[in-house]
Amino acid sequence: MLRRMESRAALGRGMDWDRASALARRALGWAALMGVTFLLCRARAGRSAPFAMAFLAAALPLGRSAAALIAGCLAGAMRGTIRDFDLALPIGAAVALGGSIAWDFARPALRRMAARDDRAGRLLRRARDVLMGRRTGAFEGPAPNRLARSPNDAGAMLCAALAGAAVLIPGLALLGDGLSVPAAAQVTAAAVAAVAAAPFYKEAIEGGLSPRRWTAARRAGLWLLMGAACAGLARVSAPLGLCAGAALALLMYPAGALAGAAFGAAVAVWAGDGRLLALLAVGGATAQICERHGPIARAALTAGAMLVAGLLLNMKPVLLAGGPVAALGAMPVPEAWARFFFMLAKPELPGDPVRLAALERRRAAAKLNALAAAFGELAEGYMWPVTLPDEQALTRRLRGRLCAGCGDYGACWAGERNRGARFLCDLIARAAACGEDAPVFDGEVTPELLRRCRRARLLPERTEDLLEDFARSRRAELRRSAENRLVSAQFLQARQLLEALAGRVAQPPPRRRGPRLRVERGAACASGRAGEESGDSHLICMIDETRLLAVICDGMGSGPEAAEESRLAVRLLGRFLRAGAPCALAVETVNALLLNRGGEDMFATADLLILDLMTGEAEFMKLAACPTMIARGGEALRVEGGRLPLGILEQVRPEHTRARLMPGDAVLMVSDGVADAAGIEALEEMLVAGAGEDAARLSQRALDLAGAACDGGRRDDMTAVVLKINSFFTLQC
Repeated sequence: MLRRMESRAALGRGMDWDRASALARRALGWAALMGVTFLLCRARAGRSAPFAMAFLAAALPLGRSAAALIAGCLAGAMRGTIRDFDLALPIGAAVALGGSIAWDFARPALRRMAARDDRAGRLLRRARDVLMGRRTGAFEGPAPNRLARSPNDAGAMLCAALAGAAVLIPGLALLGDGLSVPAAAQVTAAAVAAVAAAPFYKEAIEGGLSPRRWTAARRAGLWLLMGAACAGLARVSAPLGLCAGAALALLMYPAGALAGAAFGAAVAVWAGDGRLLALLAVGGATAQICERHGPIARAALTAGAMLVAGLLLNMKPVLLAGGPVAALGAMPVPEAWARFFFMLAKPELPGDPVRLAALERRRAAAKLNALAAAFGELAEGYMWPVTLPDEQALTRRLRGRLCAGCGDYGACWAGERNRGARFLCDLIARAAACGEDAPVFDGEVTPELLRRCRRARLLPERTEDLLEDFARSRRAELRRSAENRLVSAQFLQARQLLEALAGRVAQPPPRRRGPRLRVERGAACASGRAGEESGDSHLICMIDETRLLAVICDGMGSGPEAAEESRLAVRLLGRFLRAGAPCALAVETVNALLLNRGGEDMFATADLLILDLMTGEAEFMKLAACPTMIARGGEALRVEGGRLPLGILEQVRPEHTRARLMPGDAVLMVSDGVADAAGIEALEEMLVAGAGEDAARLSQRALDLAGAACDGGRRDDMTAVVLKINSFFTLQC
């Protein structure tokens, strides 16, 4: 006996347990594939098995065992004797297998053909994009997959095509002489069902059993696969189908009512007993209602509810036992399996990209709103009231210094006229009106002061220091208050911008089509003095998928300082508008910055055009800018502008004009150097006459016309921007 034990130990040491474990797992996988295929083959619709063909078409291209799949298909085709063997199933499996093998051989050649830049390659790419739901040229790609949207990649297309062929070819071929419209319609409906189910089966098989890799399509595929398996099991045995459906509804208790109704419908249709639907719906609803109870209590209550419902429906004893048997079968399920079914039924999946994107949008919007609230607090914090020096206290001090001991004291301060108080108030107002370095009296006293006060000659000696201190403190406080108001306004603008961005981020991205209009752009600029930098700046860019921005800014004067002003205004306007800020807010922010940098010594005109390439709606905004000219049908239209430039006043509002641009229109925007030199009428004639030329040439012609009009005289900086509106009539492949 000892020798026998030693020999067994030596045999155990010699075995490769890792390899044996891998073989066992592979054998279990093959058995699972065979079992699932067998059950799906039993879920027939007439002579077709659409769910089985869809499963084969999804599993074969993914490299699953063809032998196990075909073995399950052959077992499902057996219906008693050999004469009852269903040929449609093995023929369909052969079609799916042959199509998968043919695709493996043809795919490299198709890829090489699609990569070529000839007509065949473009047509092939175009056909691929149309079949996969992609948009080309100016159009966007496909929208994110939703819960009820089938995946549309190349693998899903292949699975759908193989599934449809595997049902349609044998179904129509085996009809033979019995081909009729109802029979052909039944086969076609089964093929459509296979085509619809195959992409979801592919996602379910490819995603595996880890909830972290689940998406909405994979979740739907698993639900569809379990429902079809329950239907096939019900065709084999109605009690077994009832037990399987009840066990699944109990394990998927977060969505128990839905699971019970879905699996009950599948079991009832294929078992031919509508009472099974009501029985499973009652069991699933009870499991969902008892969600907060423990697994034992939930299983007991579900079994009891199904037993009572079965008695009320007068069902057979073998079916009455379905609820208790399902409860007993679901209780010893391993924790990993229970977790799998729980996550499958949970409304929100951790791996769903749509849900994750929505969650990230909500988080980003919450952060932006929090930052906006912080900027709002800062804006309120800088709005403290102005504390100017006390004028009454200053009046008392001036009265003590100037009027004490004066012989006219009683006459000045007595009576209703109160000449002394009004005289001192006038002195305080005079001090407040003095400039930064200007003295109050400048060493002399005016005759007016001598007439009103006996001691007027003593004013510089006795009151000038008090008045200058008051004026200095008042100017400092007013300057600080103005700076605080400006900072508060900028913080408030930042808050409004962040709130607007938070609102846009929180919403799912809209599914937009590409622009209907195409814009040909041209711009030309020239400095007013040779060797100096132009004070004009311009920008033409897309601020989003369908809106075009064109802007010209003219800084004060010419040279580097004017160029810096205009570049700053153009750069900030473009960035704010590309970030999604409202145009009015962008203009106010740039105006506040220019006002803070230089006050009245730094300003810039602004001429903006925002064009919607979907509708043709154009919005013109002008701040001391020249008119914009539009050539249409041999006529010239004019968009006037006015108002003050940027950087002059704290509150600035541009002149707004809306118009609709059409294909064939030509738009000319110019700075004052071009408009003043050439004249608006001459520019309009040039634009109408040159409507057939390209945009770059037209813009240069506008500068040439203005330069010729100067005739060697002093000229200003010049900028011309031309936009020619065309329509998209072809799609790029």
